[in-house]
Amino acid sequence: PGGTSAYLMFANANRNEVREDLLKAQGSEGSGKIGIAQLGKELGARWKRLSEEEKERYKTLAKEQNERKAAERKESPGGEAEDGQGKGGVQAKPPGLPTAVVKRLVLSDPELKRISAPALNLVINSAERFIGLMTQRSREVAITSGKRTIRMQDILAVAREGGWRMAAILDHLKEVSPLIEAQDAKQQANSANPEAEAGANPKEDAKAAPAVRRITEFFGGAP
Repeated sequence: PGGTSAYLMFANANRNEVREDLLKAQGSEGSGKIGIAQLGKELGARWKRLSEEEKERYKTLAKEQNERKAAERKESPGGEAEDGQGKGGVQAKPPGLPTAVVKRLVLSDPELKRISAPALNLVINSAERFIGLMTQRSREVAITSGKRTIRMQDILAVAREGGWRMAAILDHLKEVSPLIEAQDAKQQANSANPEAEAGANPKEDAKAAPAVRRITEFFGGAP
């Protein structure tokens, strides 16, 4: 989902004030720092305490900003065509998860031999919806903390919000995050040193890559 939400308009307008209030509440014995989760929690609590009239004001601001940005995109060279059409009047197809990749992941379970086309489509649609919700909430967490880039800690923070429903996902993220960070650091080091990249061992890189877990493992931890 694109666009700016009413909550984000509220968070952007009140982030600095909330951070200052939290720092004052810490007093001289505090660390002098406010974490992302703490800031987001307080902003969320203040948003919930707003009256419907106050929330409506931010909804109006968000709508106006989204409409203005949409108009700017259409007017810019190579911008969006009207009615969702791409270049040459061809209907633009929204990006989605590759069917073959999802099917391969589902059938990686040795006890599962086949999956029907309707069931596979349902899995794909559900996964795309889940990714969209996770991305939108991670974006809100990032922007709330004054960043324009979604980072791994933002995604972990969103997973923690899900409680037991997200316990299996959170465990998996905690497991693979260090591997992904190590792999990313190695790639950056290789980019800075092409000679080291030329002498890299593909087999060792494959061992360091995060393993793909069976899809059934994600549903075994829920009560």
